[in-house]
Amino acid sequence: MIQVTDEQMTKIRKHIIDSLNATSFAKQAMLWLLERSENLTKPVALSFPAALNEFGKDVSRGVHNMNSTSGKTFMSAFLKKLGVSMIFSTHRGSYVNGTFCSRYGGCTIWISNECYDECATCYQPDIQAIRDIPLTLRVLNCN
Repeated sequence: MIQVTDEQMTKIRKHIIDSLNATSFAKQAMLWLLERSENLTKPVALSFPAALNEFGKDVSRGVHNMNSTSGKTFMSAFLKKLGVSMIFSTHRGSYVNGTFCSRYGGCTIWISNECYDECATCYQPDIQAIRDIPLTLRVLNCN
């Protein structure tokens, strides 16, 4: 796996923050998850259960729109240009007891080398912690 530098991580954060293709909450969730990837060396997922579906849909739409060629962010192409092999992906469904299934409802986003990575470390959302992520370029603390 390629070691992503702090400078590259700053560029990725800035790209997310500056995007016009996602809501503030979606960008905060992406930044929150990005920090847990250990400079993009660890595949991670953020799974919103059906009970938090309004938040999950917002984040899922943001990830989709930032990856889409219909938008202006082109996140996957931006990461590839930086030499980063990991990508953001999203799918309807959530993890229950460590297993992902689209029938569970909710929405999940990943940062991984593959879409819908079942080996990724999965996190459950802490809505307030995500909302507390500033949309500025300071070093984030993931504790």
